[in-house]
Amino acid sequence: MLYFKCLLSVCKLINPAAMKTMNAHIARNVFNEKIVDLVNDYLDNRNVYPEDTCIAVQKLTGEMKLLPATETNPGWEVYPISSFLHQIEYNGMMEVDIVATLDLADKYYFIK
Repeated sequence: MLYFKCLLSVCKLINPAAMKTMNAHIARNVFNEKIVDLVNDYLDNRNVYPEDTCIAVQKLTGEMKLLPATETNPGWEVYPISSFLHQIEYNGMMEVDIVATLDLADKYYFIK
């Protein structure tokens, strides 16, 4: 976090427009890390979650949680957890699909 604070200080000195872009990048990356954490939680505790588990994102607040597809509420967008999983070729294990998590983060944080 100290790295980001220093980086933000440098951007303020350089250009206010660059600062705005940097803030957007940081916000998107933090959102992406939350998605990655949820997917890793699912992978670590797969036996606890039902097969139809989804990542639910509250449109207005950006709050995220893992829910069965049948338990979502209005105002929440739902994304199947399977779309964020990637099978490792050499051992067949599942891992987080970083491209998919970034695609979702980009839906919520548009960066020019």
